[in-house]
Amino acid sequence: MKNILNLKLVLAVLTMIFFALTISINSTEAKPPGIKGDPEAGKMLEKLNVILLPENSNWSQSNASCNGSRIFFQENNGNTMGAIQWDFNVGQQQNFLIDDCDGTDGLAEIDVNATYEILVYVRLHGKSGHYIDLECENVLEDPDDPGNDLCLIANERISKGKSFTKIMSNLAEDEFEQVLWEWDGDWKIFEIRVYEWLR
Repeated sequence: MKNILNLKLVLAVLTMIFFALTISINSTEAKPPGIKGDPEAGKMLEKLNVILLPENSNWSQSNASCNGSRIFFQENNGNTMGAIQWDFNVGQQQNFLIDDCDGTDGLAEIDVNATYEILVYVRLHGKSGHYIDLECENVLEDPDDPGNDLCLIANERISKGKSFTKIMSNLAEDEFEQVLWEWDGDWKIFEIRVYEWLR
């Protein structure tokens, strides 16, 4: 009888540990390092990867799946230069759409519903020591609110690490706005995450 009670106690403790670990893992996925401490970041809305293709890979958008969550660029002599154009458009039906995932020509494009209030973060993956020199530029601003700068950084070197760098935000607007990210560096893959902006 005593052995049965001890077995039940052990099983109960193991069950509690399992549930505690499950909750901990789910919490970590919901708020990755570098965003966890940001009280303005709500739930994650979108996640995508920007991937560097090897030189002479003969990749084209027509023969590979972008699947709505990947953008591709082409390596160039160990260094890569590229740009992503962000269009904040009131007429955009989807909240978030990769309109052009083929950056092998140097430019990819993302469309965002302008009424969508968001924060955008970047994290570099790959080997230690890799980096991106990123520049964010407001190309077209709301003429009624020229001080509303969507870029939270102008120039930033982002190195490989666990944390995310917050680089862009958007307030609800009824005007078309456009932002351009330009970079170079020895990166291979980086991640973009879009979060609800809790203001």
